[in-house]
Amino acid sequence: FNYIGSEGAKNLKLPDCLTTLDLAWNWIVDIRETWLTRPNILTKLDLTGNPIGDKGAASLKLSSCLTILILTECDIGYEGARAFEFPESLISLCMGRNKLGDKGARNLKLPNGIRKLELYGNSIGAEGAKYLRLPTNLSILELSRNSIGSKGVKDLKLPANLSNLYLSNNSIGGDCVIHLKFPDTLERLCLGDNAIGDEGAKNLKLPESITTLDLSRNMIGDIGAKCLTLPKKLTSLYINGNRIGDIGVRGLKLPRGLLYISMFLMTIGDETLHYLYLQCPQAEIQK
Repeated sequence: FNYIGSEGAKNLKLPDCLTTLDLAWNWIVDIRETWLTRPNILTKLDLTGNPIGDKGAASLKLSSCLTILILTECDIGYEGARAFEFPESLISLCMGRNKLGDKGARNLKLPNGIRKLELYGNSIGAEGAKYLRLPTNLSILELSRNSIGSKGVKDLKLPANLSNLYLSNNSIGGDCVIHLKFPDTLERLCLGDNAIGDEGAKNLKLPESITTLDLSRNMIGDIGAKCLTLPKKLTSLYINGNRIGDIGVRGLKLPRGLLYISMFLMTIGDETLHYLYLQCPQAEIQK
């Protein structure tokens, strides 16, 4: 990291042929009257950690060639979200930890061509989830560490071609899991650090396409483990930090192709571990 600041950014002399620019953590606050307001042929721009705020968002003139934009921790807020004009060429957008809230999620105007979207840590609640307009071509969605909750999960409209979904730490309870409707294209699902419990484990309907499943730290007990229906194509399972004991582990219906199981912070006896090795001889078991 450097510390060029707003004045340094204003005085930067960049070649016309530049396609990738990383200025993360440079304390650039004011981007008006800088090189960033002029047309360029950039395809990747990273401004992580620069507090450009809503005024900076309004001043930012993005290249029509831009495909990757990283704006993590830029203090953009909901007003900044409203001001953004994203180019149609954009395929990857990261706006994690920007205090967008429900208003910001509602104000975002996203190009349909975006395939990867990261909005983690933005205090997005149920209302924001309901009105968040997701691109139809989206394949990776990162919404961890928000406050979507049980109500928001019911209203979240997931694109039909989604392959990776991250909903960890979103105050999702077991009562709403039955309303989660995943696309048949989903391969990776992360629901760690919620509170789905035994009820949620019982009602969780997972598409057979899933290969990686994270249910860590969800207050799932032996009853939930026995009722959990796992996809046949599953290769990686994270159930660490739950309340599953020997009885629950033996009750798990594990796919034969499982290659990795994470069971940290769980009280499992040696005989149960031996049972697991017999059930999934090729699996790496982390305990």
